[in-house]
Amino acid sequence: MEKEEKGYNLALKYLTYRPRTIYELKFYLGKKGCKEEIIESTIEKLKCQGYLDDYEYTVNWLNYHLSRGKDGPALLEYKLLQKGVSKDIIKEALKETMDEDMELKTAQDIIEKKFGEISELSYEEKQRAGANLQRKGFSYDTIVKVLDF
Repeated sequence: MEKEEKGYNLALKYLTYRPRTIYELKFYLGKKGCKEEIIESTIEKLKCQGYLDDYEYTVNWLNYHLSRGKDGPALLEYKLLQKGVSKDIIKEALKETMDEDMELKTAQDIIEKKFGEISELSYEEKQRAGANLQRKGFSYDTIVKVLDF
C-alpha cells in the first residue's frame, strides 16, 4: 500500500507541471522504479479522477498547436504518435479541431509569411513553397489548392 501511495504521489507531482499522456506517465513511473502493477493501478485511479485522459489531452494539444499555425495535420499527428497517443484518438481529435478551411488558411498563411503573395510567385517559387508545406505536414491536395497549380 505504501509503494502504491508513493507511485500515486509521483504521478500527481509529474502531472502538476503540465498535462501528460498515459504513455508519458507510464514511462516516467517506470523510470522512477515503480512496478508494473503499481503503474497500472495509479493510471486507473488518475483516469477515474479525471486527471488523465488522452483524448482531452490531444484536443487541447491540437488546439494550442493549431492556433500557432505552423504545422499541418500530418506533422501534428506524427508528434502526437511520439507522445504515445493512439492513431484512433488522434484522427477523432483532428476531425473535431481542424476542418478543411482551417487547413487551407493555415497553409496559405505559412506561404505568404515566408514567400509573399501567392499570386505573385513564379513556378519555381511555388515548387519550393509546396515542398515547404509538405515538410510541415500538409497533404498534396491542400498544397495544390493553396498554390493553384
